[in-house]
Amino acid sequence: MALYGLAFYAWKTLAPWPISPLYQIPARVDPAAPPMLAAAAVVIGISAALVWLRRRWPAGLAVWLSYAVLLAPVSGLAQSGPQLVAARYSYLACLGFSLLAGGLAAWLATRAMNGAAGRTWAQAGAAVAIAALVGLGALTWRQTWIWRDSEALWSYVVAAEPTAPVAHNNLGFVYLNQGRLDESERELAIALRLSPEWDLVHTNLAVLLARQGRMKEAGEVRLQLGYMLLKHGKYQAAVELFQKEVASRPDDAGAHNNLGVGLLLRGDVAPAIEQFEQTLRINPGHEQAGRNLAKARQR
Repeated sequence: MALYGLAFYAWKTLAPWPISPLYQIPARVDPAAPPMLAAAAVVIGISAALVWLRRRWPAGLAVWLSYAVLLAPVSGLAQSGPQLVAARYSYLACLGFSLLAGGLAAWLATRAMNGAAGRTWAQAGAAVAIAALVGLGALTWRQTWIWRDSEALWSYVVAAEPTAPVAHNNLGFVYLNQGRLDESERELAIALRLSPEWDLVHTNLAVLLARQGRMKEAGEVRLQLGYMLLKHGKYQAAVELFQKEVASRPDDAGAHNNLGVGLLLRGDVAPAIEQFEQTLRINPGHEQAGRNLAKARQR
């Protein structure tokens, strides 16, 4: 991932199109994937070439080393956030490339003062620089439209990165706040399919279903979320969720049993026993609650 980032940021700085606000890390990073292997080969090749040229062109190696050092904290060696790479990480690290461009401009200017052939090169360099500035300006203007509001931003990311669950979830949340419930459900369903155990998607989907009046389905989604939280050891969050379920449905035996399971796993044995007993008062034939009560009393 670090080698991929080193190649990615240098390439996108030199050719910044297309670019996306989010490049989400895949569920499984495959080191043998062609993009990863190509990036590693490019980085190793550039590094070897610059070491070989270090006496003739020391600036190249100096800039490359500074680029690698400045990029190291966000290179993926210590993963932070949902992104594989992020364009904002290149701003500081790629300043050295601007210094090289300035050095090239100074070299061309010096040649221009030393003869006609040099002036030809300087004129060509100036033409390339002007064309680059015009092109970058146009791309910048176009990019500002992507960032004009949340809907435009996440719609663009969904189109550019259709397998990014963060983008689908965030677009679904935007639609939810706008009252566009059918479109919100579509995006949240895609996000859930791409990331089945992401708790935020379950939460947003439950809110959506509740707004649509589909209370039973909303309860089932919250139930799945609670079980998932328990599975991953997030007992406090699960208990808080089940407490809300009990408050909203105090006569539901299953809600009390679920809260008891969460409390028991959290280590609160006495309150768990109370919840299992309440479950059996509501539904004396609740076999699971009976088994859970026996386990809790044994504890």
